[in-house]
Amino acid sequence: MKANTEKVCIRPKSVELVALVEEGGIDYAFEYRSVAVQHNLSYVDLPAEIDLGNVAYEDFYNKVKVQKADGETITASTVVYGITVPKNALNPELGLEFVKFVIGDAGQKIFADRGQTPFVPAVGSGLLPAELEPYTKPLLTLATGSPYELGLIGALSRPFEEKYNC
Repeated sequence: MKANTEKVCIRPKSVELVALVEEGGIDYAFEYRSVAVQHNLSYVDLPAEIDLGNVAYEDFYNKVKVQKADGETITASTVVYGITVPKNALNPELGLEFVKFVIGDAGQKIFADRGQTPFVPAVGSGLLPAELEPYTKPLLTLATGSPYELGLIGALSRPFEEKYNC
């Protein structure tokens, strides 16, 4: 995106915009709610139809396209997060304990306290270790047979798991 006015402030990293808001160099910035909460900034909650945070609106979000200055077009989509312990992790047992902490009550409270709305319970895939099953609900599979990750935590998809052997 190119600024067509000197009043627009574009930076490569969002933390640069946060610093400018905090010091009064700019009046506002478009940021994730969690960033605003973590920096004690005022924020406006957007409706679900435009906040990129509700998978029920994925098809609607996909209608938005932004052309960057280099000509690349970006299509909007739902923002989701994932966590995993790779099969080749140096300490998979400790990694599994960390995942249990993150998706457990204490970890979810930390996320919520920092402005990140947790998905409770977390969503997991068929390749989920048995130790995590009490903390998760099953992964939704679409009619196409493609797994679709709905949660903050969990494997992103079977193709990803297979490709990266995790």
